[in-house]
Amino acid sequence: MIKNGDIQQAEVNHTRLGEIAQQALQEMRLLVYELRPQVLRSDGLIGALEQRLEAVERRAGIDARLVVDVDLKIPPELEVELLHISQEALNNALKHSKASEVVLSLRADEDYLILEVKDNGRGFDQELARSKGGMGLTNMSERWRKLEAN
Repeated sequence: MIKNGDIQQAEVNHTRLGEIAQQALQEMRLLVYELRPQVLRSDGLIGALEQRLEAVERRAGIDARLVVDVDLKIPPELEVELLHISQEALNNALKHSKASEVVLSLRADEDYLILEVKDNGRGFDQELARSKGGMGLTNMSERWRKLEAN
Protein backbone atom coordinates (compact mmCIF):
# COMPACT_ATOMS: atom_id res chain seq x y z
CA MET A 1 0.00 0.00 0.00
CA ILE A 2 2.84 2.35 0.77
CA LYS A 3 4.53 1.44 -2.52
CA ASN A 4 1.25 2.23 -4.29
CA GLY A 5 0.97 5.54 -2.46
CA ASP A 6 -2.06 4.57 -0.36
CA ILE A 7 -0.67 5.98 2.88
CA GLN A 8 -4.09 6.48 4.46
CA GLN A 9 -5.06 2.81 4.06
CA ALA A 10 -1.60 1.74 5.28
CA GLU A 11 -2.15 3.84 8.44
CA VAL A 12 -5.60 2.28 8.98
CA ASN A 13 -4.12 -1.20 8.60
CA HIS A 14 -1.22 -0.35 10.91
CA THR A 15 -3.63 0.85 13.60
CA ARG A 16 -5.78 -2.28 13.22
CA LEU A 17 -2.70 -4.49 13.42
CA GLY A 18 -1.73 -2.81 16.68
CA GLU A 19 -5.21 -3.45 18.08
CA ILE A 20 -5.06 -7.10 17.08
CA ALA A 21 -1.62 -7.47 18.69
CA GLN A 22 -2.93 -5.95 21.95
CA GLN A 23 -5.91 -8.31 21.92
CA ALA A 24 -3.61 -11.29 21.31
CA LEU A 25 -1.41 -10.20 24.22
CA GLN A 26 -4.45 -9.98 26.50
CA GLU A 27 -5.57 -13.45 25.42
CA MET A 28 -2.11 -14.87 26.06
CA ARG A 29 -2.01 -13.34 29.55
CA LEU A 30 -5.39 -14.89 30.28
CA LEU A 31 -4.22 -18.31 29.16
CA VAL A 32 -0.98 -18.13 31.13
CA TYR A 33 -2.78 -16.97 34.24
CA GLU A 34 -5.40 -19.72 34.02
CA LEU A 35 -2.66 -22.33 33.76
CA ARG A 36 -1.41 -21.38 37.24
CA PRO A 37 -4.10 -22.57 39.70
CA GLN A 38 -1.47 -23.24 42.36
CA VAL A 39 -1.80 -19.59 43.37
CA LEU A 40 -5.10 -20.54 45.01
CA ARG A 41 -3.36 -23.10 47.20
CA SER A 42 -0.49 -20.82 48.13
CA ASP A 43 -2.26 -17.45 48.48
CA GLY A 44 -5.92 -18.32 48.96
CA LEU A 45 -8.83 -16.89 47.01
CA ILE A 46 -8.18 -13.24 47.86
CA GLY A 47 -4.51 -13.50 46.90
CA ALA A 48 -5.40 -15.33 43.69
CA LEU A 49 -7.94 -12.68 42.71
CA GLU A 50 -5.53 -9.85 43.45
CA GLN A 51 -2.83 -11.56 41.38
CA ARG A 52 -5.30 -12.05 38.52
CA LEU A 53 -6.25 -8.37 38.54
CA GLU A 54 -2.59 -7.38 38.53
CA ALA A 55 -1.50 -9.90 35.88
CA VAL A 56 -4.33 -9.35 33.42
CA GLU A 57 -6.69 -6.41 33.93
CA ARG A 58 -4.24 -3.79 35.19
CA ARG A 59 -1.68 -4.72 32.53
CA ALA A 60 -4.42 -4.20 29.97
CA GLY A 61 -4.88 -0.66 31.26
CA ILE A 62 -8.03 -1.31 33.26
CA ASP A 63 -8.52 0.30 36.67
CA ALA A 64 -9.20 -2.94 38.56
CA ARG A 65 -10.08 -3.09 42.24
CA LEU A 66 -10.80 -5.88 44.68
CA VAL A 67 -13.11 -5.14 47.62
CA VAL A 68 -13.37 -7.84 50.29
CA ASP A 69 -15.02 -8.08 53.70
CA VAL A 70 -12.27 -8.01 56.32
CA ASP A 71 -13.45 -11.08 58.23
CA LEU A 72 -14.49 -13.15 55.26
CA LYS A 73 -14.10 -16.89 55.89
CA ILE A 74 -14.55 -19.07 52.82
CA PRO A 75 -14.33 -22.86 52.96
CA PRO A 76 -11.53 -24.11 50.69
CA GLU A 77 -13.91 -26.22 48.58
CA LEU A 78 -15.84 -23.06 47.65
CA GLU A 79 -12.75 -21.07 46.79
CA VAL A 80 -12.06 -23.06 43.60
CA GLU A 81 -15.55 -22.46 42.20
CA LEU A 82 -15.54 -18.80 43.24
CA LEU A 83 -12.17 -18.31 41.56
CA HIS A 84 -13.45 -19.83 38.30
CA ILE A 85 -16.65 -17.76 38.38
CA SER A 86 -14.63 -14.62 39.06
CA GLN A 87 -12.19 -15.39 36.27
CA GLU A 88 -15.00 -15.98 33.79
CA ALA A 89 -16.75 -12.74 34.73
CA LEU A 90 -13.47 -10.84 34.47
CA ASN A 91 -12.74 -12.51 31.11
CA ASN A 92 -16.09 -11.36 29.79
CA ALA A 93 -15.49 -7.81 30.98
CA LEU A 94 -12.02 -7.78 29.43
CA LYS A 95 -12.96 -9.34 26.11
CA HIS A 96 -16.37 -7.88 25.43
CA SER A 97 -17.29 -4.85 27.50
CA LYS A 98 -14.60 -2.35 26.49
CA ALA A 99 -14.53 -1.33 30.17
CA SER A 100 -11.91 0.98 31.63
CA GLU A 101 -12.84 0.10 35.23
CA VAL A 102 -13.80 -3.13 36.96
CA VAL A 103 -14.56 -3.80 40.62
CA LEU A 104 -14.69 -7.32 42.00
CA SER A 105 -16.22 -7.57 45.47
CA LEU A 106 -16.69 -10.43 47.90
CA ARG A 107 -18.78 -9.97 51.00
CA ALA A 108 -20.93 -12.02 53.29
CA ASP A 109 -24.06 -11.54 55.31
CA GLU A 110 -25.49 -14.00 57.81
CA ASP A 111 -26.65 -16.51 55.21
CA TYR A 112 -24.97 -15.68 51.92
CA LEU A 113 -21.67 -15.08 50.25
CA ILE A 114 -22.00 -12.35 47.62
CA LEU A 115 -19.66 -12.18 44.63
CA GLU A 116 -20.12 -9.16 42.42
CA VAL A 117 -18.23 -8.03 39.34
CA LYS A 118 -19.09 -4.56 38.06
CA ASP A 119 -17.57 -2.69 35.16
CA ASN A 120 -18.24 0.52 33.29
CA GLY A 121 -18.43 -1.25 29.94
CA ARG A 122 -21.03 -1.17 27.25
CA GLY A 123 -23.34 -3.85 28.71
CA PHE A 124 -25.00 -6.71 26.90
CA ASP A 125 -28.25 -8.55 26.32
CA GLN A 126 -28.05 -11.83 28.30
CA GLU A 127 -30.37 -13.78 26.03
CA LEU A 128 -28.56 -12.63 22.90
CA ALA A 129 -25.20 -13.49 24.44
CA ARG A 130 -26.41 -16.97 25.38
CA SER A 131 -27.90 -17.59 21.94
CA LYS A 132 -24.61 -16.73 20.20
CA GLY A 133 -23.04 -19.85 21.67
CA GLY A 134 -20.58 -18.34 24.14
CA MET A 135 -19.95 -20.54 27.14
CA GLY A 136 -18.96 -17.90 29.71
CA LEU A 137 -22.41 -17.17 31.12
CA THR A 138 -23.39 -20.84 30.96
CA ASN A 139 -20.23 -21.90 32.80
CA MET A 140 -20.79 -19.31 35.52
CA SER A 141 -24.41 -20.36 35.96
CA GLU A 142 -23.50 -24.03 36.20
CA ARG A 143 -20.78 -23.36 38.76
CA TRP A 144 -23.13 -21.19 40.80
CA ARG A 145 -25.84 -23.88 40.78
CA LYS A 146 -23.22 -26.37 41.93
CA LEU A 147 -22.38 -24.08 44.88
CA GLU A 148 -26.04 -23.61 45.78
CA ALA A 149 -26.53 -27.37 45.86
CA ASN A 150 -23.84 -27.76 48.53
